[in-house]
Amino acid sequence: MVMEVNMQAASLWDAIEDADVSRREDKQALAALLRSTPPEMHPMLMGKGSAKATWETIKLQNQAMTMYATCTCGVCGRSSR
Repeated sequence: MVMEVNMQAASLWDAIEDADVSRREDKQALAALLRSTPPEMHPMLMGKGSAKATWETIKLQNQAMTMYATCTCGVCGRSSR
């Protein structure tokens, strides 16, 4: 994922993988995540409390969107015709 590589390049990935980071590092990582997401997602992400929790939410959201986009169940309205 592009966001992950960008955070690694900025030395912010530790805040995602390790819960034992300084408050400053966590907030820097959180700010980077918010800059990388559309404004519509911000209200959902702001209350997560940490960069790690925010990352997990983004990851789950992306998985759900991928599942919906590839769904052929017919119930969700995305059936193949």
